[in-house]
Amino acid sequence: MVAAPLPRHGTFTHPSPVAKLVYGGSADPGAITTLVERVDGHSLFGRALDRLDATTFNALLDRLGISAVVVLDEDRPELKALADATAFTQRPPVGPFIIFERRTATTIPIHVAGDRWSIPVEGQPGEWVSLHVAYYPLWRARRNDASLASRHGPAWDLEVRLDDGRGPVELRYRATAVEMGATMVSVAAAAVWLVWSWRARTRASERTVTQARSSA
Repeated sequence: MVAAPLPRHGTFTHPSPVAKLVYGGSADPGAITTLVERVDGHSLFGRALDRLDATTFNALLDRLGISAVVVLDEDRPELKALADATAFTQRPPVGPFIIFERRTATTIPIHVAGDRWSIPVEGQPGEWVSLHVAYYPLWRARRNDASLASRHGPAWDLEVRLDDGRGPVELRYRATAVEMGATMVSVAAAAVWLVWSWRARTRASERTVTQARSSA
């Protein structure tokens, strides 16, 4: 189950389109320029809580594959979208947390083995469908050994264009030559640092022994 609490304090030190969508309302490239503390309990997906409509709310949560929403009791009156969100039903609260659970299960990619994931999909040939997982260029999609085109959706979710085949879509997350090269450089740099560190300690130890002998 994936929970989507209202914005509370957090820090992102690397590009995160989904975080930008949650806090700023757009997943387009760019920095998050407003501190989370300033939107805490006031806005979600770039909209004031009391102005966030159920249609937009449901569409974004569906694309992100979110199956549960956890809200603080003090924020619940403002988040009117939940009152009209027929896809969710309220569960018994846990302390100050109010839990809303999706009525029907959310279909997300399931790990098969190694770098392989699988997800059942429905749609017409040529239609772009969301796979409810974050987009990244290293994802590769296939169905029945046929490659499928992919792109990022409006929530920066992974979309694939269906062909006329049948059956689930298979995803593979594979590094390209750039990523593998960067990994090799990192490993080489770490090895050089370890050798340098070992030699520095060895030399320091030798100097200490030499000084001790000279003093004696």
